[in-house]
Amino acid sequence: MNLRLITAYAKKHGHARLTATNGLEAFESYKAAALGNPENLTPKPEVVLMDISMPVMDGFEATRQIRAFERSQDIAPATIIALTGLGSAEAQEEAFVSGIDLFLTKPIKLDRLTKSLNDIREGNVQHV
Repeated sequence: MNLRLITAYAKKHGHARLTATNGLEAFESYKAAALGNPENLTPKPEVVLMDISMPVMDGFEATRQIRAFERSQDIAPATIIALTGLGSAEAQEEAFVSGIDLFLTKPIKLDRLTKSLNDIREGNVQHV
């Protein structure tokens, strides 16, 4: 349900989008887009909306994999925004240590997400 809501939001606002149902798929989709895979015409995402609680590979590990890939390829890092039901200080700390730039807890208020995306566009978000 959350994936459909966020996808509809992105489409409504004209954002290119890739979707994934687990963390490994998210990492592989990001990597394919960043490498310019001929089967994937979507450009490298500038922003990744990352759920923390995903099957196969959680959002913390998917983020660590994305950050390691970016370093290994010497490419500009995407801004990664955690969208999560985990509100604990420990979860937030692990998110930032993993390389997540912003931490938003569910339920996500779309006006807060819009403000965050506008801040990113204006260069007001620093990467960790």
